[in-house]
Amino acid sequence: MAAESGPSADGLEQFITERAGWRHPEEFPESLFHYTSSAAFLSIIQSGELWFSDFRYMNDLSELNYGVELFSRLLQERSDSEKDNDDSHILFVTELALKQAVQATDIFVFCLCEENNLLNQWRVYGKDTVPVSIEFATRGFMFVNWKPHDFEIVPMVYDVDAQRRIANNVLSAGLEYMRAHRKAVFASTQAQRDFGDMFASSCIGWCSAMKHPQFAVEKEWRLAIRWEPGPRYGRGQKYRASPIGIIPYLTARPEDESLGDRLPVRSVTIGPCAYPAVQRNTVHDLLYQYNMADKEVRVSDLPVRP
Repeated sequence: MAAESGPSADGLEQFITERAGWRHPEEFPESLFHYTSSAAFLSIIQSGELWFSDFRYMNDLSELNYGVELFSRLLQERSDSEKDNDDSHILFVTELALKQAVQATDIFVFCLCEENNLLNQWRVYGKDTVPVSIEFATRGFMFVNWKPHDFEIVPMVYDVDAQRRIANNVLSAGLEYMRAHRKAVFASTQAQRDFGDMFASSCIGWCSAMKHPQFAVEKEWRLAIRWEPGPRYGRGQKYRASPIGIIPYLTARPEDESLGDRLPVRSVTIGPCAYPAVQRNTVHDLLYQYNMADKEVRVSDLPVRP
């Protein structure tokens, strides 16, 4: 790799992504499904936007802690065993910066699933409401321009061996990038800390894709918008109320003439409900009003017990 004038967050992130990715686009499923409440479904269809929530406000904070603890262990293990003093020191500095990077790194996510009509998802999103599953064409996320924010498609990793392999690839790629910029990184103590902060921030992005194997039944994917560390004000975030407090979020919508600037919706499935035929007709009428009359509307036949 040819040395640049100095290391950068974008350069480091791109370098790591090229070497640590675990699924290629040709392996992605044709469709991904978003489970949500009736109220959120209405908002998506009426606004033509997807809402990306701050990843620190996910339903279970242990999801993020799981990935952070994995990277922290590997950083410590490799720092202790690394024979090259520079490599060992950077791993040590990055490990120290990792916990702080959780608060400093901004990642906004929109959750998806590989499968439709899953009983466990109906139960999660069907509390005091009728849940809905929206089928999206994956190509609409990959080959269509979105505004005002770009995002990446992230398959969640549940296999422990795969998690360790990916995390080690991330650390190896980060060290390789550091070596290409060794002179700049080790120009001063502050430069070392700055690189450790950048490296830790990159690690957090990968931490957010690691989940405990017990959650494998969720078969989750995410669309993720990632910001570089920096001031949060004036960057376009919005806020909404929730049972756990005020949550920052971003919106994104497609900008593509071939879609008529519409969301890449393929179909809608209504979760178990008391009036399935009435709900199906109502949702079909709603889609017709928003120029989606060609989208199939189904009703789940799965029973959900209280």
